[in-house]
Amino acid sequence: MRCKKTIDARSYPHDMLERLRRDAVKRVEEGESPEVVAAGLGINRRTI
Repeated sequence: MRCKKTIDARSYPHDMLERLRRDAVKRVEEGESPEVVAAGLGINRRTI
């Protein structure tokens, strides 16, 4: 399954990326699949 990239997260400041990753990991730990979380954020699954 390929993630359709809608944004380029590399352009975000480091602190924003850190927050994004922490929130994404929390969602995955709460039971959401990494694919769904990444797609919802518009980023690649490997980013989280």
